[in-house]
Amino acid sequence: RAGEALLRFVDSHPEITFLISGGGSACVEVPLSPFFTRDDVRTVNERLIAAGIPIGEINVVRKHLSAIKGGRLGARVGGRSVSLIYSDVSTGDPGSVASGLTPPDRSTREQAIEILRRAGDCDRVVTILRNEDVPETVRTIDNATAFVVADNRVLIETASALIAERGFRPVPLATQIESDVDAAARLLVDRAATLE
Repeated sequence: RAGEALLRFVDSHPEITFLISGGGSACVEVPLSPFFTRDDVRTVNERLIAAGIPIGEINVVRKHLSAIKGGRLGARVGGRSVSLIYSDVSTGDPGSVASGLTPPDRSTREQAIEILRRAGDCDRVVTILRNEDVPETVRTIDNATAFVVADNRVLIETASALIAERGFRPVPLATQIESDVDAAARLLVDRAATLE
């Protein structure tokens, strides 16, 4: 319902400023009709997570099953659009946040198919994606600009500065955690055990 409301809003406004943050993939969705259903999107997402596929690759698949991701939402804007993006990924790539709602996309159906084949048990969706009638994601969008206003590096630097101001020594991880919650918790507990 949130995705359908978003499409109605975008279709009724010729110029839009989008405020996008990480987590948008989980908050809003519209399956790419007539090819995919809500059940397809839900089942594939559950399968990808269960298979331990990294979030960046999950987002590639999401883009190809969606009517709004992979730049498709941005392409619907009739006039000019500006996207201000708070990135939750280490690269700060605007197309990686919320599965790329408004920036042009570079991923391909073939990449999505390869990820789905690795996850297994997604034959129905793979067969549909092989159909030439299923459109690729949006490659170019006229009159659209996307800015990453902050990313994980900014968050880590800000948090570290606040911690240091309070007399503590921040010890940030060198890389971003990209795993399920249980594995991330184990990593953090193990890391904490090595600190003084």
